[in-house]
Amino acid sequence: MSNPPPLLAAKLDVPRLPSFHLPRPRLLRTLGTTTVTVITGAAGTGKTVLAAHWTRSGQAPGPVAWLRLDAEDNTPDVFWTFVLAALRAHLPRLDPVDRPLVVDRAFLGRLAGQLSERQKPVVLVLDRTDHHLRSRTIGRELDSLLRYAGDGLRLVLVGRGVRLLPLHHYQLADALTTLSTEDLALRPDETAELVALHGVRLDPSEVNRLHADTEGWITGVCLNARARRAAPADPGGARAAAHRAIGGFFRSEVLDALPGRVQELLLRNSLVRDVESGLADRLTARYTAAGVLDELVRADAFVRQIDLSTYRIHRLFREVLSEELSRRHPGLVRRLHQRAARWYAEHDRTADAVRHAALVRDWRYAAELVVPRGGVLAMLTSPRCEPSVATFAGLSAETVGAPVALVRAVAALTRYDFVTARGHARTARNLALAEADDVSAAARSTATSLEIVIGRLSGECDAAATADGEADVLAALLPSHYPADRNVRSFLVANLGAAHLWAGRHRTARVLLDQAAGDADPATSVGVHDALAQLALLDYADDLLGPAEAHAAASVTAAVRAGLPAAGQYGAASAALAGVALQRNDLPAVREHLARAITAAGSPHDPTTAVALALLRSRLSSGRGDGHRGLAALQVIRANAAGWHLPATVRSRLDLATAEGHLVLGELGVAEEYLRRIPAGAEQALGLARLALSRGDLRCAAGLLDDARTATNSPGALLRGALLRAEVAARGEQYDAACEALREALERARPDQQRRPFVLASAWIRPLLRGDSALAAEHAWLSCATDRSTSGPPSPTSAAAERLTNREVDVLRRLAQAQSTGDIAVDLHLSVNTVKSHLKSIYRKLGATGRSQAARRARELHLLDDSRDAG
Repeated sequence: MSNPPPLLAAKLDVPRLPSFHLPRPRLLRTLGTTTVTVITGAAGTGKTVLAAHWTRSGQAPGPVAWLRLDAEDNTPDVFWTFVLAALRAHLPRLDPVDRPLVVDRAFLGRLAGQLSERQKPVVLVLDRTDHHLRSRTIGRELDSLLRYAGDGLRLVLVGRGVRLLPLHHYQLADALTTLSTEDLALRPDETAELVALHGVRLDPSEVNRLHADTEGWITGVCLNARARRAAPADPGGARAAAHRAIGGFFRSEVLDALPGRVQELLLRNSLVRDVESGLADRLTARYTAAGVLDELVRADAFVRQIDLSTYRIHRLFREVLSEELSRRHPGLVRRLHQRAARWYAEHDRTADAVRHAALVRDWRYAAELVVPRGGVLAMLTSPRCEPSVATFAGLSAETVGAPVALVRAVAALTRYDFVTARGHARTARNLALAEADDVSAAARSTATSLEIVIGRLSGECDAAATADGEADVLAALLPSHYPADRNVRSFLVANLGAAHLWAGRHRTARVLLDQAAGDADPATSVGVHDALAQLALLDYADDLLGPAEAHAAASVTAAVRAGLPAAGQYGAASAALAGVALQRNDLPAVREHLARAITAAGSPHDPTTAVALALLRSRLSSGRGDGHRGLAALQVIRANAAGWHLPATVRSRLDLATAEGHLVLGELGVAEEYLRRIPAGAEQALGLARLALSRGDLRCAAGLLDDARTATNSPGALLRGALLRAEVAARGEQYDAACEALREALERARPDQQRRPFVLASAWIRPLLRGDSALAAEHAWLSCATDRSTSGPPSPTSAAAERLTNREVDVLRRLAQAQSTGDIAVDLHLSVNTVKSHLKSIYRKLGATGRSQAARRARELHLLDDSRDAG
């Protein structure tokens, strides 16, 4: 057979692979497995290259006939002439091409008959079917050929959109394989591999950024890699070159091929991330956007459908369209943003409306949008308030008005600058008083609500309570069409509850915090997270360790559900968990929770949390015998609290902890000065009793302890009092009384496993327990605590009955990290059965019945931690 003419040869040749070709085995495996395979995708997604690689690599189920289609091939006689030319090498008995071709039923029957006789199918690849093959006649003829050829023919259609065959028939018969733009998109690992093929080295974060920017679009990745390869020492120049190349591609391959009205729709909607049909109609001043967008989706024109009426333009294409809009219609951009802002406002999409208003510096309108819709307070209650506040970062000093002042107040609050925030809130209120419209009424209500938050942050409970009462009155006067946001109200009530907790009004605080925790949607509310965290601190302050732990865990869960990042969460929950762990003498857990609490953004600025953390750190240091560090922690919080209103209850707690630090240092006179500052009551009596013990005055200590016993019903105070009475009796050699008091203390400590008080008193407790084996056996849960001194290593009696092997410790460490048996096996390169054997041995040696008990026992025995106390 003679060589075909150059034009025909070009249409029949399988395209060459690019020099930087990325094999894609996950896609290649799917091709040719059914009667029809359709590869559709936007321009530059690698459709033709994928089919060519499949063909050239010999992975097709039979010989391949390749045909590249052109615009002139859209008539049956021309199309079938080229198809016969492509098939001739595999079907030698085909009709000669030197006579006129008549495409009729007989022709298709002869062709189908020859194909059906083959042992292996012929694979016909039709490339560029999108623009060049629209004839319904050709579609019907191809459909007939496929049905009659049986297993002798496989068809692969490649293009930006295939409408040639009734594909649903093949799909229902399980005879269709499709690859779309989404399938052709690179995965992150493929993006990294393709960049490396170009000889370009990028760190993982740069690869991830490139992948996100290109959305896995293979041509975009290649153009970026080529630009970087050409200018390795000039990253900025490489990015600019890649941007120009990508812009040129989109303009020539996509935009210029579209009709003018379609181009205009895309240009005008390039200003929005998601194109909604109603918004598109507003921006184009027409009512046909949905139909045009649907057509763009079908044509794989870098537009995809998100839901019934929402579409999204590819990120890079949208950037090019936005630049083109500014070039073609520079005066139109501002008007389009304003149209978008008003459309979003009409549809209660305040955040989107504000963003578009801010982009054209229409600050007054942006601020007026957020006030009536509760958006100002929503900035504070949003899981990530920074982007909302950042929208107003360019707010000019010349812009005035009550709504603008409120936005400035919120911005100051997010910086924890409550002095400035209060000034702006009062300015807003004064400006709003001069007006009588609905926006001004909402501004007055919002300004008063902000005073609640400011009162909480400044420690002024009475100011917060007054503002809350005024806010309720003002809210009742708002127009009925203004929305009442449950999440905002929950947030405000949580702030008011925290203010009452700071003031020492525990009963009122609990009522308010319970209300806040139940008044909002726990899946979205920051107020629920805050209320539960403050309840945890309140429980801890009331010596209710179980409820404190439960509320703290619920707070952390609420934060995760609301989408709060770890650093943006309130530290109160972690502070409460650290306090509970300290009472249980679980020092690794104390360190873990303290670290989380300290790194939380709000911890230093929330009075209740900051003081709780300072007291915890002081207790840790003093309990370790380091009174200087204990006092230093208290000095820091006193200095930081200079801007807060310190209630008497907080001053008493700080004075009590300060006295403890001086007692540790042996500075008994100074300690007594701080104890005398505390109001008379159980806490003062217990502190003075400890002081009397330090001075050796047992009679005075006993009298003070009797006074304390009658002055309180606090579980914590009763536990500490019983333990001090036991110490007084032990030092007075009244062993029966000492054991009886110790028994009372142990019974009070048992429900919450409060080991810390006994660790600190272990020097005189050990002899009592050794002398009363029944008491020791009854409270075996305490053994790991009493056998560990506050400064030295554990004594031999605190170890397990049998020492764990190094491998068992490795397994135990991973068990404590909640790894599954399979994960432990993989991590340690062991079989699952071997790990199970180690676990059985660990349970036996630790006297545990399961994973949780073994992990807790390991922490109690300090088998997984060799470091010193946190502080």
